[in-house]
Amino acid sequence: MPFNHSRSRSVRTFVRFPSVSWLLLTLLLGSHSFLVRVWAEDAAPCPPCYDSIGVYQSPIDFVVHFNNQPAGIPDGAFYSRTGSAAFYAPTYPAGTTNFEIHYSDVGTHDQNIKYYNSSPARIRMIFKARFYYLIEFHFHSPSEHRFTGTNGRTFQMELHLVFRESPDPKDTRPGLVIGVPILVRGSSAFDASLARILNGGSLREGQIVPVPDTLFTSCLNYPNADNFPPSLIYPGSLTTPPFTEGYTWIVVNGFVAQTAVITPATLAVFKGLTIGGSPIGASRDPQAPWSRPLLYFDPPPRSNSAALPIEPKIEADSAAK
Repeated sequence: MPFNHSRSRSVRTFVRFPSVSWLLLTLLLGSHSFLVRVWAEDAAPCPPCYDSIGVYQSPIDFVVHFNNQPAGIPDGAFYSRTGSAAFYAPTYPAGTTNFEIHYSDVGTHDQNIKYYNSSPARIRMIFKARFYYLIEFHFHSPSEHRFTGTNGRTFQMELHLVFRESPDPKDTRPGLVIGVPILVRGSSAFDASLARILNGGSLREGQIVPVPDTLFTSCLNYPNADNFPPSLIYPGSLTTPPFTEGYTWIVVNGFVAQTAVITPATLAVFKGLTIGGSPIGASRDPQAPWSRPLLYFDPPPRSNSAALPIEPKIEADSAAK
């Protein structure tokens, strides 16, 4: 495994126990995820609001997690092509898929530009024998997930691909998020695709952007593996309001697989994007790991394919709004 798995048996270094008032509210309201949602909507847009009151919040620092995980919490390998744990990488139609630009959280520290899929049913993946559909994607700079300790390495950007179990954008049940660390190193197919959809920094609300399949395939189709890079999988939340929990994170292991590479010029274009004159894509600090499992996805060489689960019937392919 890529990290040192020796762990301290003390949890004092990372567990932030909730306050008495939080516990009382939890007992009264019965759901910490509800509390996270209410807190996020009512809080002022300022850095202190980045301290969560939820249990499984994102992002996390993976090395802090590994080195401080208490005994009895199951970490381990995860890989399956069949049964209830079946995992297949996303599939993308050749050519381009239209995405619609929408501004989010305007006027707050979290404001960003997101690309919403106009045809969510066209891009899907299988995780634990369930189909998930790409609803939207966006970027943060610097990366939100960290790989080498509290003050250690972050990447210059991070791509978030948000999937849900239904292609209906009005269905907001938590799904999964693929996180891809982005390294500034040089030109690549991913860089060319990203530069194309950034359009020189000229993006407006409601704009339709044809997104080439190479944006996804260049960073998620891993050579000599089973269609997906080595990854780290854990339960977490959205990293922007309303910080909803219940999402599964699949983060490409940037420590061993640097699949997304861009040029300084492309990074500069993204960092120059603004809404109302203010920058976008701010990054949330790593959250307390608490006691949650973390799984490895270390794919073996390409294997013979197994039977796919039956895809649920889709009544309509409505545009994402």
